Amino acid sequence: MVIKYLDGNTETQTFTGNYLGENVGQNLTTDDRNNMAIWRTQLNEEKDAQNYENVVRKGVFATLTKTEEYHLRLDITTNLATLYPNKEIVYYVKVETQLPRKYKYGNMSEEFHFNDKNKLYVENLYALNYDYYLLVDIYDNIMQKKKSGVSLTTEEDLLKETSAILNDYCSYTTFTFYVEINGKRYDIPTK
Repeated sequence: MVIKYLDGNTETQTFTGNYLGENVGQNLTTDDRNNMAIWRTQLNEEKDAQNYENVVRKGVFATLTKTEEYHLRLDITTNLATLYPNKEIVYYVKVETQLPRKYKYGNMSEEFHFNDKNKLYVENLYALNYDYYLLVDIYDNIMQKKKSGVSLTTEEDLLKETSAILNDYCSYTTFTFYVEINGKRYDIPTK
């Protein structure tokens, strides 16, 4: 038997009956058997980890679709859960905003995780930030009222400023998508 260590070294051992050794027979203890099982698992995980990056790069895509003003939908469809049914798979969306100085909250960075198995769907990425979710909701309600022909109240008319704020927010916000498989993160390509 050839034992390959994670540092690249190898060692040849001879297994005869209940003995494993280098020219000298030694009884395998329960600890020896447990250690061998742990090493086998570690080696298999290292081998799998080399494939994760290729699988993610070739078979996982984040699709962004602007569905209406200030609405950006995210769809991630993949077969990772089918390929790796026993692995822990978590999807992440990182939202970074660097607004101009005129705003009270200039720089924001938030990370959201999702434990969906084969599909991640987010109706509106901009709404992940709660403050902007409220602004988008206000904007949508005002626009719905306008489209239906209802006159806006003075207060609602003043809320038109939300468009300018939302324009800046959308212009200065970036999204990064990645998947974590057994604790290792891989960037998800975007199209």
